[in-house]
Amino acid sequence: MSIITKLLSRNIISTSDSILSRRESSDNEINVMETESILSTVGTTDDSIPNDSIETASAENSENNESCDDIVGTISVEESDHGNNNNDVMGMVAESFTHITHAIHCRPPFMHGLGLKKCIGAVALLIASIFATEEVGDEFFRHYADQNLPNDGPETRIELVTSCASKLSKQVGSDMRVFNGGATPQLRAIDWFVDGPGQKIPINNGCPKEDGLFQTLYSLMVTDFSLTIGWSKEKNDFVSTMSQVCHWRRIGCDDHYQFITRLHLSDIGTNNTGTLPSEISLLRHLERLEIYDNHGLAGTIPPSISSMLSLEYLYIQHTSIGGTVPASMASLTNLKELFMEDTKLHGSVPLQVCSLKTKGSLRLLHTDCAGNMPMIKCSQPLCCTNCYYHHDMTMISSAIASV
Repeated sequence: MSIITKLLSRNIISTSDSILSRRESSDNEINVMETESILSTVGTTDDSIPNDSIETASAENSENNESCDDIVGTISVEESDHGNNNNDVMGMVAESFTHITHAIHCRPPFMHGLGLKKCIGAVALLIASIFATEEVGDEFFRHYADQNLPNDGPETRIELVTSCASKLSKQVGSDMRVFNGGATPQLRAIDWFVDGPGQKIPINNGCPKEDGLFQTLYSLMVTDFSLTIGWSKEKNDFVSTMSQVCHWRRIGCDDHYQFITRLHLSDIGTNNTGTLPSEISLLRHLERLEIYDNHGLAGTIPPSISSMLSLEYLYIQHTSIGGTVPASMASLTNLKELFMEDTKLHGSVPLQVCSLKTKGSLRLLHTDCAGNMPMIKCSQPLCCTNCYYHHDMTMISSAIASV
């Protein structure tokens, strides 16, 4: 079962409460007749389960002091506890999900014509339809980013890891839709903490401290799954200390094995593709980042890189990284060398970044600024220290035309 499936199955009820509180009843009402119409597409009969079995099951339920009427009352449209919107089918479906185990003995009135399998299928169909909408999907995962976890018992590890991970991703400006299903690097990183070598990392109530082992490993795993580096398969041992991580290939740490200070990600592989994730900026103590000679590496320079205040050397040359140079990189006052020639970057080097030559520590800035049609223009005459001719003249013409 995937991480996203587990999250949906364990938390759909509490999340529905959050969603319902924000929806406008006038725009989202679905009446009972429409619901019956949807259910009719599933079918109204099931020869393998006679209708009189419903009455028998209900009678058995009554003997256990839990009547069918009590159960139906909690999920019926007319008796919904989700405010005044009595026709809110979403609230009904969310509540009925908690009672799915009772489907054998009891069904809401409009499902009495359905067999067991079709009854359960109808509920699942409605749930899937609801979560397929962008509004509800985004709200569901925003629910996790805000750490509004269920309060009906101890939080499971998957809930804690997801909450802390989404909080970190939100902090660096990641699109929260990366948590909305699929094998995204973020969800694969969560799985690494739950069922992989990271499952021994302690996650207590509340997220681990900033700059701690969890934050470091989450950043590394998202980067790994984005670029296919191989850290997630490192010896397949359980990880419990930073010193273990510091001995992984392509990683360098400080003398006390407390923080990662260097990442050597150059020439990862000829078939390597991917983008540099925003989560890499969670490595607050990183001083040297080398990702050159990866021609399959695309995307843009993450704006969150401006928060890596310890960064001194940034080498992204000979990649397919595009877009423009973020002006926010002016905050990198410790930056000494910035190499970005032979890329798909275009436009101008912002004045704020050029000012690092005088107000910061920047000594060398390499770009594709040579020729009559340079890919990059330097805002100041002495801003770019080394100018190169880009090898792809077709791309240069296209880039200049778009400026």
